[in-house]
Amino acid sequence: MKLRIGLTACISAGLLVSSSVGALGQEDESPSSGDTGRVMSPGALGKSLPEWASEWQRLRLAVPLDASVEEQCAAGDQGDVFIVLVGTEDLGTCTIREDQHILRQAGMTGCSVTVDTFGKVNGSDGSWRDDLRNATRKQKRAWARRQREARDAIICQHDWARVFTDVSVTVDGVTTALDEGNQVIGPPFEYEADGSRGDPGRYVSMPAGIVYMLRPLAAGQHRLEIAGVQRSPDNATGDAFDIAVDLDIAPATEGKTLDDGSQGSADSGPLVPPGPLGKSYSEWASEWERVWKTVSPDDSVEDQCAAGDQGEVFVDLVGTERLIDCTIRADQYILRPVQPESCSLPIDTFDRLGSWRYDLTGANRKVKSAWARREREARLLLICQQSQAGRVVDVSVTVDGVKTAIDESFFAIGTPFEYEGDGTEAGPGRHAAMTSGTFYMLEPLAEGPHRIEFEGIEVIGRTGFVREALVEVEIMPATER
Repeated sequence: MKLRIGLTACISAGLLVSSSVGALGQEDESPSSGDTGRVMSPGALGKSLPEWASEWQRLRLAVPLDASVEEQCAAGDQGDVFIVLVGTEDLGTCTIREDQHILRQAGMTGCSVTVDTFGKVNGSDGSWRDDLRNATRKQKRAWARRQREARDAIICQHDWARVFTDVSVTVDGVTTALDEGNQVIGPPFEYEADGSRGDPGRYVSMPAGIVYMLRPLAAGQHRLEIAGVQRSPDNATGDAFDIAVDLDIAPATEGKTLDDGSQGSADSGPLVPPGPLGKSYSEWASEWERVWKTVSPDDSVEDQCAAGDQGEVFVDLVGTERLIDCTIRADQYILRPVQPESCSLPIDTFDRLGSWRYDLTGANRKVKSAWARREREARLLLICQQSQAGRVVDVSVTVDGVKTAIDESFFAIGTPFEYEGDGTEAGPGRHAAMTSGTFYMLEPLAEGPHRIEFEGIEVIGRTGFVREALVEVEIMPATER
């Protein structure tokens, strides 16, 4: 496995001085294309769906395993959001108000590693060393344990993200399909295990599964239905499920302003909140990577600009300072990356995530060697995915004087896709790519001149370096329709 890392990759993509990260701080639902029923397009109330996945898992871990339905319902009332901890059949017993959004999950699980393993994965207390020639037996055992934990976390994430498929949600007869934008890996957080859910100690959880949020429902009767297919390693075909419940939504809290069903009233400037055009930033991360793989580092700026023109969306492959050389139209959204990292695995390793067998008794040396290689690759994938979080901080983007900070909501691990390695970034052969980084999208800018500014701090080791860039672009007329 070969990762695209370091200054060479960032500069060749034209992104080192054009990256960004910070704090949105707005309660807004992301716009979407088409009718999505009552299911929000990924991104709600200023948080991405991966963040909401971690919020769900954090609350789940805080509630005892033996808690009653009533206790789980009470814990789920989090003010503006009701976090559903009970199953669909029991949801009718919970009190949900008409001023509350409703956060639900399907097949969510917490993929965990110990704190000391995660610290070495993301570089916060050093990084792993593969050269163990002079290591003690104790150090080798610790290294092997961390490698197994990292492998198991990757298996967990990508196995559970694919357990539930063809999922749809129906509210009062309006059906919405849940797609890849709802299949998420949540940002990591620490928790203390008390022994009821495994060995006691400090762990880092990285939840994975399907998450979606419903807009507030008016007071009164509503019918909620969820359907789909649940698969397992032993049942590739899967079992269909279809569960319905009748809800009696309670009146709003006294004095609470009701959601009018709009896409939010907060002024977010030109930035589209997480989840633009009906896709999550995990999906947009993969879209950026797909386009990036169509160009060569040796291609001219003009060629990269031409490749970035994807119709409704202009995909920035060149960076802030060279954006002036590109033709961008007034009917195009602008997708921009922040220090993207190409995290990939050979396809034979990726296909085995979730189905490896640990009993190697009687296996020959070739089988054991292949198993060890895949284990190392899985560990490197986890390192790659998590190392970009916090790489660039205190970032803001200013468009025509309107400044917007960008926070963790914009950090994404891209949905996997296959590509053919050509030997430059990865070895030849089929690979699965899972891009890691921060992405944001600008709404279409009116025809004419515009000024885009970037500022932030790139963290290298324990040192921060100020990065600033600006460009004045001339937006061209929209395509004739």
